[in-house]
Amino acid sequence: MDTNPSCVGTVPTQVGGEAAIVILDSDARKDGKGRVSITVATAFSAADGDLLWGPTEVPGPSPAPA
Repeated sequence: MDTNPSCVGTVPTQVGGEAAIVILDSDARKDGKGRVSITVATAFSAADGDLLWGPTEVPGPSPAPA
């Protein structure tokens, strides 16, 4: 998965009893300027990296002035 290193997070969890990693990503600019308008979550199998669900748009950070 190609993610923006300036705005990414991971969360270990389970999906249907299977160990999974959820990756949070956004459209934040790599230079740190500008606003985030979309944040998505995608779940992958911890065992083999297969996609379990997503990407799904999720609530992101609070908007701030540009």
